[in-house]
Amino acid sequence: MRTKAWRQIAEAIGVAAIVASLVFVGFQIRQEDDIARLELIDRSTDQQRELQEWIAENADLWVRGCAGSELSAAEGKVFQSIFDIYISQTYNRWVVRYAIKEQTGAGGQYLIDSIAANVHRYPGFRAAYDARRSWTAEGRRYEDYYVDEYRRALDARLAELEKIDPNPNWDLKHCGM
Repeated sequence: MRTKAWRQIAEAIGVAAIVASLVFVGFQIRQEDDIARLELIDRSTDQQRELQEWIAENADLWVRGCAGSELSAAEGKVFQSIFDIYISQTYNRWVVRYAIKEQTGAGGQYLIDSIAANVHRYPGFRAAYDARRSWTAEGRRYEDYYVDEYRRALDARLAELEKIDPNPNWDLKHCGM
């Protein structure tokens, strides 16, 4: 009888040890996940700073491109490169914030607002956006799970802006900011 009691105690201790180790692994995975998210946000902040430096280095070209002014072939290539990086980085930052929305409460709507405002206000930015959008719509670019949600949010915000301000007239120095 005593052996049976010790055996039950040993089994209970074993089960408790397994449960404790699973709880510990769960906490460790959650902590690593949080660290990875913070690293993503930190990396995106660095990329954003680099993009703004590139825009500043090419400020005249960027402003003329946003305005829809005539650009030489070389200038057009630089403008399109800056624009593509701007759109890609903003989209990537939105995906990170959208993915962690339930944990943080912040879904990246300010990023949608920023792109929508630039598309709405600046004819050259809109032309570059429309060209890129038709390029992606033709299936020449891999599209992930978030693309449809992103486009829906962006289209909804653009529709709102067109109702609120049908004839925008904004200072070009804010393009892309």
